[in-house]
Amino acid sequence: MPYCNQCGKPIEEDDSFCHACGATTAKGKEEGKQAPPSSPPPTPVTPAAVPPTAAAPAPSTPPGESSLQEMAEKRVKSRIALLEHIGVYVVVNAFLVVVWALSGAGYPWFLWVMAGWGLGLAFHILGYVLGSKGDTSRHKMVEREMEKIKQEQGLTE
Repeated sequence: MPYCNQCGKPIEEDDSFCHACGATTAKGKEEGKQAPPSSPPPTPVTPAAVPPTAAAPAPSTPPGESSLQEMAEKRVKSRIALLEHIGVYVVVNAFLVVVWALSGAGYPWFLWVMAGWGLGLAFHILGYVLGSKGDTSRHKMVEREMEKIKQEQGLTE
């Protein structure tokens, strides 16, 4: 299945224009056809105007593949950050317990540090657990809005 060079959406082989962005396809250029007047004219895209993350995927990769790669990398970074946070929490607080024990084992002041930092760690864990669900919800909301816009512009089949 071919993809639009302008927006990366899949197009039918016999289409003379992209239904998503209105760009003329190779077949449309051969036949001299333009996008229908109801669709918006294609906006010229300059390299400076497109941020690196919004660029269309390479033609050899389906459009959804690069976004899946980015999501996977984001989740892995988040998991590594959480594990580092837990590791530092354990090491530093173990050190504080040793200092407390060597200094006479009086009032357990290290518990205040553990409690405060533990609350921050609990929020980090909660953010990690709910993070992927939040990304999924956000993705679904964006998809719904895109469908609404397509319906408003008459671009749905």
